[in-house]
Amino acid sequence: MCKRYLYRNRTLYVKAYQSVNGVNFATFFVDSKGYERIFLFANELTMRHTMEDAQADLDAFARKRGLHEAKAK
Repeated sequence: MCKRYLYRNRTLYVKAYQSVNGVNFATFFVDSKGYERIFLFANELTMRHTMEDAQADLDAFARKRGLHEAKAK
């Protein structure tokens, strides 16, 4: 399982999603209404073609900001 991080009272995680061109991966969070939302952040968190690349982006984002890893539910 991929690492999840806490950012502004939300848990960020990498997830696959279906796009027009096939399956891609990106960082997501759950909003206050319970809907999953994609979280794109400038050039740091973008859509990727592999889970590993998307997770590497999220790990770098977390390291840069000193984010804590979210505990498993």
